[in-house]
Amino acid sequence: MEMTLLHLTTGFLLWMCCATHKASAGAACEDPPLIEFGKIVSGIKSEYEENDRVQYTCDPGYALSGSEWVTCHGKVWMPGPPQCLERPCGSIPSVANAAFEGRSKEKYEPGETVRYQCHEGFQVTGPPEIFCRRGTWSTPPICEDVRCGPPPENPNAHIISTQQQRYLPGAKVHYECESNSQIMGVNYVICSDGHWTKVPNCRGPVQVLQKDANTPARKNG
Repeated sequence: MEMTLLHLTTGFLLWMCCATHKASAGAACEDPPLIEFGKIVSGIKSEYEENDRVQYTCDPGYALSGSEWVTCHGKVWMPGPPQCLERPCGSIPSVANAAFEGRSKEKYEPGETVRYQCHEGFQVTGPPEIFCRRGTWSTPPICEDVRCGPPPENPNAHIISTQQQRYLPGAKVHYECESNSQIMGVNYVICSDGHWTKVPNCRGPVQVLQKDANTPARKNG
């Protein structure tokens, strides 16, 4: 009786061992490989059997190169894990009152840069270059209008320069004071950053006080 019980116990342990080994050996493939800038989104299991499939996807800004589905076949994932490659950028964003350097292309590779040049009379605000990253261009600059409008008026002077609607930075407009008045300082204004410098000042003639002939001269002492 004791021998029979021993045999049964030994047999049960051997069966458990073999069953456990068989379950472990039943995994046809190891876990599917991880990929940079992507992840597995479908078919995840604790153990993978023959013909099991998993699906990959890429992070935003990256494009899948290869098959999104791979299959466990003969302990190997077929056709092999895909790659996630950084997306290129499309056409260059337009910037008002500016042109970009170089030739236009339909597609720009990641890392490529484009430089803008503002038109005359406009000044760049922000970095003049943009770069392609993950299929998106960085923020383009703004070309701010730094021209000046009509020059300021001076009630005691008139403008002698040819007048325009808009003036480029550095432009000068000259004034001439009315008769019997004299200009103080420079006789012009300069356009700078969209504004005019201080308008010239015209001062009237100095009045000389005449002594009254009827007023007796003051004696010394």
